[in-house]
Amino acid sequence: MTMYQRKRIQLIKEAIDKKNAAADADVDSLLERFIASKWTAAISIAVLSAAALFAVFALWNLF
Repeated sequence: MTMYQRKRIQLIKEAIDKKNAAADADVDSLLERFIASKWTAAISIAVLSAAALFAVFALWNLF
């Protein structure tokens, strides 16, 4: 492997790391806003209710 290839690989690796860090920051920000939202409990209850309803419906159709 030549020195040019090593430098090129290092630059690519740094670019990928930078993009991953930016994506992680965006996800963390979104998660913090979701947790701080007054609708978090309502959304969680709705999702859990829908999952329970789906499970009951699926089990009902099995028998």
